[in-house]
Amino acid sequence: MLSLRSLYFSVILSIPFMGCTNYSSSPNGFIVNTPIITQITISPNGTGGHYIEMSAQNTEIGFLGYRIFQSTTEAGLLNAPPASGTDCSQLYLIPNQGITYRIEVDPLAVAPPVDNPNNIICFTNISLIPGNYAGIRALKTSDFFSITTGLSSNAAIVP
Repeated sequence: MLSLRSLYFSVILSIPFMGCTNYSSSPNGFIVNTPIITQITISPNGTGGHYIEMSAQNTEIGFLGYRIFQSTTEAGLLNAPPASGTDCSQLYLIPNQGITYRIEVDPLAVAPPVDNPNNIICFTNISLIPGNYAGIRALKTSDFFSITTGLSSNAAIVP
């Protein structure tokens, strides 16, 4: 029968050999996968542009911002090459709260006011075409030297 002391040392000595299951052994294992943005909505912003609204929590290492995509078909949007979208401006908020955030898509968009009452994460000076499909993907580093996108959000029709 093992004494309590022997059992204690057996457990302590075996811990380093158990391994940690929360990390990857791949070369890109230092990057946490970007969460999928499950749902976006698009609404007019009142000045001829649009707001893309979402609830996202992108707190992972390597998160850089968002890229906006649009297409005439849903399949075209969801299968668009990663480089074919338009990057959002610098981030004005870090999307790490469980609230609704907005991306302003307007040819006349400017930086949000300091108090940022509309929770604008970023903006881009493009026009979304009514009737087209639009979506976003998170930008992330895939290694130290390149940037890629995560999976696409849902495809929303531009009003």
